[in-house]
Amino acid sequence: MSVNRTALSTLESPRSGRDKSRREELLRTWLVKFSANHQAQGREPAVTEETLPIFLSLWAEGFADVPDEQLEQAFILTLQTCKFFPTVADIRGQLDTKRKALAENEVEDVWQRILEYVNEWCHPDGITTFGAVRPVLTSKEDHALRAAGGSGHLWGCPTDKRVWAKKAFVEDYMRQDEVFKAENVLGPGEILRRLTGALPTLPPANPDWEKKYPPPAGPQNLPKLAVVKTPPEPFPVLTEEEWERRKQEQRDKVCEWVATHPEIESK
Repeated sequence: MSVNRTALSTLESPRSGRDKSRREELLRTWLVKFSANHQAQGREPAVTEETLPIFLSLWAEGFADVPDEQLEQAFILTLQTCKFFPTVADIRGQLDTKRKALAENEVEDVWQRILEYVNEWCHPDGITTFGAVRPVLTSKEDHALRAAGGSGHLWGCPTDKRVWAKKAFVEDYMRQDEVFKAENVLGPGEILRRLTGALPTLPPANPDWEKKYPPPAGPQNLPKLAVVKTPPEPFPVLTEEEWERRKQEQRDKVCEWVATHPEIESK
């Protein structure tokens, strides 16, 4: 088979004087590689000088949402596995495969962290390590944990039944990126906070209201009396004469009382 070398030379050497972006250079380079790969298998280059602008426009539109680094990795995997000239779907399939593998590794690490979190902080009796700071789960982790039955269910879940809890956790965790974003879903605490904040607030008090309508008289409106605390008098120091006089006074009172009670003397 003849080889269309004009097409390859056109791909490898863009027209001079044209400023190419990095994305266009990346697409152009890999179009060359894929064309050379299929040429080595005895096929004509899939990209020619006439079809080059069409391929560049098609690939630029098909990979517009893919970063350059991820796209280049997908090109490498496609070159190693694809037996024919790849389509946009073939290359994006490599992206999906790698993204799924990375997601599975990520969710396995997250599951292990959730188990540690539940064992440490979700004891039914509230037993925790003294002085430790409770970690905060992300919205994505919290939603997947509730999908698995919640922390209370997971703490006391037997090992043989924990497999099903993990299955529910993984499915919910990976489905969030495809169906919805967990950070946009309000948790129970956030719902309560927003409902409480949505209650109508009373208008500010009118300063002239109390002048027009004074409060009724009552115990709560009586003026408060000032409490005056007088210091206690110091204990007097008795002289010797005063001490003897008081003792004699007490003796006289006792004798007078005995004189008025004769029965005391008979006893």
